Amino acid sequence: MSVPSGVEVFMFGVVGGDRNGKDIKAGLKENEVNIDGVRTIEEEDTGYAHIGVNLAGDSTVIVTRGAYSNFVPGPLFDPKITPNVVLVSLEIPIEMVVHALAWAKEHKAMTICNAAPATSSVPDEIFQVDHFIVNEQQADILNGIEGVLFDDRFVQQKDIRQHYQELCEKFHSYGATCVVITMAELGVVGSEKDPVSGIRQQYTFAAEQGKGFPVVDTTGASDAFIGGYTVELVHQKQAGMKQDIASAMKLGIKAGGLTVSKVGSMPAIPFPKDIMKTTFCAAPAPNARG
Repeated sequence: MSVPSGVEVFMFGVVGGDRNGKDIKAGLKENEVNIDGVRTIEEEDTGYAHIGVNLAGDSTVIVTRGAYSNFVPGPLFDPKITPNVVLVSLEIPIEMVVHALAWAKEHKAMTICNAAPATSSVPDEIFQVDHFIVNEQQADILNGIEGVLFDDRFVQQKDIRQHYQELCEKFHSYGATCVVITMAELGVVGSEKDPVSGIRQQYTFAAEQGKGFPVVDTTGASDAFIGGYTVELVHQKQAGMKQDIASAMKLGIKAGGLTVSKVGSMPAIPFPKDIMKTTFCAAPAPNARG
């Protein structure tokens, strides 16, 4: 099989027997994702995210769980599969997240947790991963911070980045080796802490978008970032290279910056070849979009 990203991807999950479930499986298969681990429960509706987009392209999401409420620990993983990387999010039942991370560690696989949607109470296991990725709102929620801390994103950019670098250190203290926090049009901060020496390397990168591609829909941008980030880490591992999260963050930024130029989520996420042929530029300053 020719895989567009050079990375073989297996999806595990549960869909319903409705049209949405069939369309999701067909879309994954069309994009050469192995769906042997996606179970169908005929009598259930598929879990779905209802997304609203305003005139600036910003999105809000309301999620209904549906069939994936039934995605619980059990004999779900094919014993013939030996994973190199396991990526989880909190959109599935939390006990399944913990189960999947334990399965990954059994196989000495790299673990990546996208802690979204977050709540103020989550098990310790979600932090005890190789890569912990979260957006700014979820980072605050996980640290018990409520309300809007910054009322002028344009003026307070430096303070905002500093705040999230400090939260990176908190996530390290909870058990994460590498932490990445995405901040929409303010870009991304990241941090890598050596578990032996305790030395911490910090990163800050500005947001980018495709030159000549206006922002029309931010839906899926974080998914694209995480996909690009993960693919770069896998490529590094395949090549026997030392891990470089800065390069992974840069590819993720470009993937997210191209995704926002199209409507929708899965159909908008680019392949590496789409990123390679695009010229990128700095994203507009906060509050500058009209």
